[in-house]
Amino acid sequence: MILISAVLIYVLYEISAVSMVKNVFNGAIIIFHDKSTLVEENTELKAKVISLETKVSLLEEAMVSEHEGKNMATARVLSRPPENPYDVLTLSIESGTFVKVGSLAFLPNGLLVGKISESSSKELKVKLFSTVDEKMPAILERNNVPVEIIGLGSGNFKIRVPRDVSVEKEDKILFNASKGLMAIVEDVEMKPTDSFKEVLAKSSANIFTIELVLIEQ
Repeated sequence: MILISAVLIYVLYEISAVSMVKNVFNGAIIIFHDKSTLVEENTELKAKVISLETKVSLLEEAMVSEHEGKNMATARVLSRPPENPYDVLTLSIESGTFVKVGSLAFLPNGLLVGKISESSSKELKVKLFSTVDEKMPAILERNNVPVEIIGLGSGNFKIRVPRDVSVEKEDKILFNASKGLMAIVEDVEMKPTDSFKEVLAKSSANIFTIELVLIEQ
């Protein structure tokens, strides 16, 4: 009886030891698997970062090419609406680059979006043309009608034209001087008794996603 008990205790001990070894082995496999997964994810992230850096580099080269022959400075956007109040971009500029207040600001595709309102050695602010109550001359492309366009904020504009002037949704509003695209008509409002139509338009640029800007020096 004592011998049987001793054997039973020994067997139970061996089973326990084997179970412990198995658990340790399984744990090691899990740790190895987790580490392997982390390495793979880290490699994928590095590849994505390199890809994004390459795209930014190509975009900057395209920007320079687009304005070849002009003295332009490249600036990265630090903050934009709605993070910034009003329709203002905050830009980071390379140290030592001088930019005057009033200099024109362009997007990579050559679209004019605003002017420099503040300038320091490392940071700039661009006041977008869609800033509330910002006014400037423009052209309603349909029939080449001169208009005054007024900023409403958040990339929106309005113009007023006589009721007999033809204007429809998706008509283009152009800059007066360059004839470049400024905004697209989104809605036309007029009451039967009104002498004028109020035309609502949206900036042709998405001001909430701007990443790079070219500044004319």
